[in-house]
Amino acid sequence: MALRSLIQLRGLLEGLPAGSINIAPTDIQNNTPPSFTLQDTMASGDNTILVPAKAYGCIIIFDPTSTTVKKIKGVAGDTGIVLAKTKWNVLTFDTTPPASFIINSSALDTGKLTTVIFF
Repeated sequence: MALRSLIQLRGLLEGLPAGSINIAPTDIQNNTPPSFTLQDTMASGDNTILVPAKAYGCIIIFDPTSTTVKKIKGVAGDTGIVLAKTKWNVLTFDTTPPASFIINSSALDTGKLTTVIFF
């Protein structure tokens, strides 16, 4: 069987003033995905994540018991966006993915593994 990735997002928001909303955007399918997963402990400060050339995106999963604040940012001195420290996060890339991105951690995430799965 050939390597392929298929990422699906499904959701439901209930109890809204207008009723419920189903979330079901178009699936992301990559027929030539990289076979690459990273698993490491986040160091204090900037952690550079190298992106494989054929990646359409990635899923970032932090250890559910982690307490450090983590931000996704570029290489410039921008402030970044704080990520959910105990939930999964999904990034999708443009047609040509970036060479890398940075996860900045407020402290060493001792004994906690961060997993990045590229698709």
